[in-house]
Amino acid sequence: MKIADYSTGSHRPCWRLLPLAWLLAVAAPVPATGRVTADGGWEAQGKMLFLGQRGSVKSSAPMRPVTAPPAGALVTSISWRIDTERPLPAGAMLAVCLPVKCVYLDGLSGRSDALAGAPANNPLTLLVKVDGSGAFYPQILLTRYQILVNYRTLPTR
Repeated sequence: MKIADYSTGSHRPCWRLLPLAWLLAVAAPVPATGRVTADGGWEAQGKMLFLGQRGSVKSSAPMRPVTAPPAGALVTSISWRIDTERPLPAGAMLAVCLPVKCVYLDGLSGRSDALAGAPANNPLTLLVKVDGSGAFYPQILLTRYQILVNYRTLPTR
């Protein structure tokens, strides 16, 4: 095997490859729109939410992303998981709410795209309500709740 000696100039430059490199650079795939989208998500958690009165609504503290999503990011879907101390009583309703819209949850865990299109940097709250009136025992205790917000940043022009 011969090793080129660059100090003596015994190597030959590869000028023939320059047009090939230029062609590869020009022909590199480019998105048809020339725009880029970004997907991401943020998670919020809470614990120990109590409700012991029928007809009243209990709300979690507002949940916000730790790191703000990019400007213009819009919700694509939410997922949730809620742990309870015991089964929820008949008539119990759970909802995840943005400042202007709520989605009622169809179980203690799941996924929904009902909030799609809302700004992803909005705070969320978890609401729990039991229909009727009067106190009930045992109280509802949400021991832990977790919400995942998926978002997409629209392309900029």
